[in-house]
Amino acid sequence: MDQQELIRIATVVMTDLEKIIGETIGLGFLNRSLNPPMIQVLSAVEGTSGFSFHINPGYHIPIHPSAPGKAILSQLPSKDQKEVLSQLTLNKFTDNTITSMDQFKKELASCKEKGYSIDYNEQMLNCHCVGVPIPLDDASDIIAIWTTGPADSIPQKFFPQVAQQLQESANEILSHIKTNNKKLNNQYINLTIDNAIKLMENSLNKQLDIKKMAEELFVSYSWFRQAFKRRTGSSPNQYHLNLRFDKAKEDLANSNILIKDIVTKLGFNDQSYFSAYFKKKEGISPQAYRDKHQ
Repeated sequence: MDQQELIRIATVVMTDLEKIIGETIGLGFLNRSLNPPMIQVLSAVEGTSGFSFHINPGYHIPIHPSAPGKAILSQLPSKDQKEVLSQLTLNKFTDNTITSMDQFKKELASCKEKGYSIDYNEQMLNCHCVGVPIPLDDASDIIAIWTTGPADSIPQKFFPQVAQQLQESANEILSHIKTNNKKLNNQYINLTIDNAIKLMENSLNKQLDIKKMAEELFVSYSWFRQAFKRRTGSSPNQYHLNLRFDKAKEDLANSNILIKDIVTKLGFNDQSYFSAYFKKKEGISPQAYRDKHQ
């Protein structure tokens, strides 16, 4: 299926799962075009329970010490699995990293039997991961969903329970892929717009490249503009401009910052443009607004 659609569906489910587990949730696929092949992150939701691992989409994770790597590799057809294994060098990351090919094959067999995989301090000390595979259209089209967190937050005794929660989310993703659930679509729209607004609120000091923002949110520019306007009543550019304008009014009313410094601080083109826009919006000049409110 379309990768953007897959990410859209999975991100909503992953966001709900994070609320249960409280740790970072990742989604990725086996990128066999790399040498050696690696897991490439499609989407990630950061944990909110405390310390959280940040994973950027597009980030590459080695296969042999990682939960998603084992989850996917364990489910590949024998021929594909052998081909990938032949390209791997089992480098040591920690004392727990499996560096023997025979032992690694036994680990993959165990993952296949259990239906889930683990990273028990294998890639990073004091970091545990649990992953499950998600088979898509054919036997070799497999992705993985996993959670990663501090060892104290995901202790070994909780691995089966966490794996069950991941499996339920994997099943939900597959179910939504088949049904294209309308409620999920609405959840995703709201989640995407909420994330866009957070980005705008954290970028009041400059104009934004909305096309680039849409790419970072894994949606098309046209879809983003339409969805944003339906939700907020404004275009993304106008909404961001209004946020910057409101911040300017706040600074005028509650601070002694020079008007020219407010203009610079909020990334407006120049003071003349700002003053003209301000007067058009408020009916008075910035200085008159300051005099009125201080």
